[in-house]
Amino acid sequence: MNLTKEQMAAVFTEWMRRYEENPESFAAEYGEPAEYGPAAAEYFCKLLKEMRICS
Repeated sequence: MNLTKEQMAAVFTEWMRRYEENPESFAAEYGEPAEYGPAAAEYFCKLLKEMRICS
C-alpha cells in the first residue's frame, strides 16, 4: 500500500472526527493501548476503503 502524505492526513482526519463523535466506542472496541496498534491499522485500512483512497 503506497499512500501520499495527503491521503494519510485525510484518513487520520476522518478517524479523529469519528473518535471525537464517540470516544467510548473506540475504547470498548480496541481495548488497552498496548493492543491498539494492530487494531488501529485495521481500522485505518477500513477507512481508506470507505473513503475510496485504497482498495
